[in-house]
Amino acid sequence: MLFLTVQLLTPIIAIAIALVFFKRKMAWWEFFILLFAPIIVTFIGRHIDEKIQTTDVEYFSHQIVKIEYYEYWESYVHKTCQESYECNCRTVKRNNVSHKECSTCYRTVDCSYCDRNSAKWIAYTSDGKSFNVSSSLYNQYKAKWKNERFVELNRKIVNWGGCGDDGDAYVITWDGEQQTACTITTEHSYTNKVRVSSSVYNAGQLTEQELSFFKGKVYDYPQINNDQQRKLVGVDDWKVENYLQWWNGKYGKSKQINFYVWIYNGAENMKVPQEKYIRGANKNEYILLLGQENGKIVWCDNITFCEDAHLGTPLMSWIMQNKEQSLENIISNVTSKLEAHWSRKQFAEFNYLQMDVSSSGWVVCTLINLLLVCGLLFLFVRNEHDSEIFK
Repeated sequence: MLFLTVQLLTPIIAIAIALVFFKRKMAWWEFFILLFAPIIVTFIGRHIDEKIQTTDVEYFSHQIVKIEYYEYWESYVHKTCQESYECNCRTVKRNNVSHKECSTCYRTVDCSYCDRNSAKWIAYTSDGKSFNVSSSLYNQYKAKWKNERFVELNRKIVNWGGCGDDGDAYVITWDGEQQTACTITTEHSYTNKVRVSSSVYNAGQLTEQELSFFKGKVYDYPQINNDQQRKLVGVDDWKVENYLQWWNGKYGKSKQINFYVWIYNGAENMKVPQEKYIRGANKNEYILLLGQENGKIVWCDNITFCEDAHLGTPLMSWIMQNKEQSLENIISNVTSKLEAHWSRKQFAEFNYLQMDVSSSGWVVCTLINLLLVCGLLFLFVRNEHDSEIFK
């Protein structure tokens, strides 16, 4: 409301100035334009600013069951086109001035070309979706699955003038073993009003001083490399990592979940700074936080929007009671609880949340409205539409 009120001051002041100094220079409808144009700009700016502030990214995991490799291929395509040109031209005189007049004729020309098609690698999920992936991912799992199969595509390649190269396909399929499972991660945008609202669900964010203090102590989301994203952060345990990759691939879509395990070195519980650093979990995430000293768990916590009580204090208590167990056993128990009790938070519940316009939104919108009002006022005073009311 404050933002709208302040933005309305600009056209109101401009109209007051116009009524005092230029009322005979402006038509009545120009006053309405001077008022409503900034209002329209303000509402559009408010919408854009909200969109920028609330756009967030979440990660989806997909279990790959097949990858296809299509080789580069090219073929010469014979094609003719119609080309227009001037014809039947003649010189005519009009008002003692000579002009050239022509008809438009058409002729058939050769517009053949070389149809070049790049190599591509396509991965298929267990539910039939497909994604373009990298050649390195294909080669990585070709070595793991060891079942590459050649597919003759029987393309009709036309060779002409150095153009023409046949290409076929190769297919590898997952053998169904957990140890060789392939999970890829993709980014997806969604609206997250919580992170910029005054709601109790908003985790807030670290101050500049806190950022400096916790630098190197908190984690950002792992980068997606070679179409894959690590789920275990803080330690290198590839057996646990492979298990998490397999589990996320298997349940990521059906449970709408992305499960991470982030491990810290030290006895200080890092939940609050970590949650502020990432500005709260995404709606499909369960992030298990574990603190270790000398390889032993000394604290545990979680970051999630899931409200099921089984995944909160009872689960954290079980971990601390069984902290002597291997990390693999602990993670296995957590995933069994997630399978039984996880439900994703529906962010449609937060549609009622209101948020303030950002400082950059204030500046940009105010400058645009000032320039717009000044430009319109100058234009209306200088144009030919004078007032018929104030004469």
